[in-house]
Amino acid sequence: MLSLDKEIVIKLKIPEELGISELWLISQLKTLILKRSLERNLLEALIADSKLMKRDVIEIGEKIKESAWKKLKEAVGICD
Repeated sequence: MLSLDKEIVIKLKIPEELGISELWLISQLKTLILKRSLERNLLEALIADSKLMKRDVIEIGEKIKESAWKKLKEAVGICD
C-alpha cells in the first residue's frame, strides 16, 4: 500500500517554450500517484483470497498473450 506521508523531492527543468505550467504538472503527478495507489489497492483486494499459484498466473498470461498476438495478426493481415 502506498504511504502518502513521505516526501519526495523531484527537480525538473522544463523549457519555457513548452508552455507547461508548474500547477498543471503537479496536478498530473498527483493524479498519476493516486491512480497507481488505487490500482494497487484494488489488485491487492482482488488477489487477497486467491488460490492461484505462480505457475497458474504464468500460464494464464501466456494464453492471453497468444490470443492477443493472434487477434493483432488477423487485424493487420499477417499470415504465418
